[in-house]
Amino acid sequence: MTEFEKDSSYEMQYEEMAEEAECDDQENVVLKRKSYTMEFKKNAVERAKRTTVTQAAKEYGVSRSCIIRWKQTGLDADTEPLLNTVQKRLPGAGRPLKDAEFDSRMLEWIRKQRKEKKRVTRKVIQVQAKTMSTAFEFKASNGWLEGFLRRHNLTTRRPTTVCQKPPADYVDQIASFVVYVEKIRQENNYDYIYASDETAVYLDCSHSKTVTEKGSKQVPVLNLGHEKAHITVMLTARNDGYKCKPYVLLPNKKPIASIVKEFGKDLELSWCKRTFFDDQLSEDYLKRVMGNSLFAKRLLVWDSYRSHTSNNTKKVLRSLKIDTAVVPGGTTKFLQPADVYWNFAFKSKIRQEYENYMLHGEKELTKGGNLKPPPMNVYLKWVRDAWSDLPEDLIIRSFKGCGITNAPGGLEDHLIHCLKPDGEIPEGLDHLKKTRIDRTEKQLEDAMENIEVGMSEDEWDSDTSINVVD
Repeated sequence: MTEFEKDSSYEMQYEEMAEEAECDDQENVVLKRKSYTMEFKKNAVERAKRTTVTQAAKEYGVSRSCIIRWKQTGLDADTEPLLNTVQKRLPGAGRPLKDAEFDSRMLEWIRKQRKEKKRVTRKVIQVQAKTMSTAFEFKASNGWLEGFLRRHNLTTRRPTTVCQKPPADYVDQIASFVVYVEKIRQENNYDYIYASDETAVYLDCSHSKTVTEKGSKQVPVLNLGHEKAHITVMLTARNDGYKCKPYVLLPNKKPIASIVKEFGKDLELSWCKRTFFDDQLSEDYLKRVMGNSLFAKRLLVWDSYRSHTSNNTKKVLRSLKIDTAVVPGGTTKFLQPADVYWNFAFKSKIRQEYENYMLHGEKELTKGGNLKPPPMNVYLKWVRDAWSDLPEDLIIRSFKGCGITNAPGGLEDHLIHCLKPDGEIPEGLDHLKKTRIDRTEKQLEDAMENIEVGMSEDEWDSDTSINVVD
């Protein structure tokens, strides 16, 4: 390799450290070193070719020796590869790890904890590192932690869902539910399959993130002072993409004529002055939203909330000729279309409407000068528009993604989102195939009858939703 080739190769991996200061008195020379990009060097050399080395050095603020050296190493229009490199050090350069095996064991430990959905904080990593390290002088400092996270592309994230058990513990319930729904569909040949879920719509969405300058000690955000104020909406949709009217629990006992006139065609309004469902409200919802059908065979899929599985609700369902499939407790984040597919898009639209209201909406003040919550006509418009904007294809896809309308025999098992190779329970696909072969119809019925019923009225009342992108 020639000297020119060696120098060019060196330039391709490193940015040369150049001298910037010149002094007539050689004893008092103070040299400052600075790095320059390849593009900067090439422009300087091109300028020197068009004028002189001295002129280029003055314009670019570098010494003549730098320009001359760059010219000698061949920095001209034919050396394009030099401009494309951003790497400042060769692979493997820098101080090597003292204990690569320990580094690998730490990474595997973190991956194992996260696979089990356990929380791993920075402090936990430092404590575990001290426990696992055999080096007496190892301190697991913040500097070591930053380097470890950077080496393995790790970062801290806000949890998107909270669960009491790891997903793998639910694989048997998931498989039983999917096979059970498949069997009753084949036996009854339903005309329509519905899914429904209650969700809370908060009137103050100021808890979402905001953009601000880095290093700010405080990040205040103007809000309405009603962070806990919310209404409850029951969302219902059909497997062909049809969206039923949202059933809304309102905080007033007495109907407001103007509200009924404006929203009565698009929303089912319940003037009940409460935010959670009981047997009476569940009955009202079923009669007003689902209604009675003399000919169509219907299946309703919903969760195991107590008013969904009560004797009174079962009686109402029989009178309306509606069969049900109850999602087992703890598996709604895998099997309920609203939790997995609808809520993210629905609530994102509502947050967008809230932010627009805070920026441009006309807001009323209390006697004390505080902001009032949005009026009823405003937040009902949020609900109506958010539900209307939900794409029909998302509704259709949600039923297959939760294993409700998939083709029988396992032909579309790969569409179930949690069983995909990159899903939360990839090993569950084999378990589902085994369940389809081994479980008898009686065993499936027993499994569905022993569903864990939701005991808390606020079990479904959360703003947590999962975004699934297929």
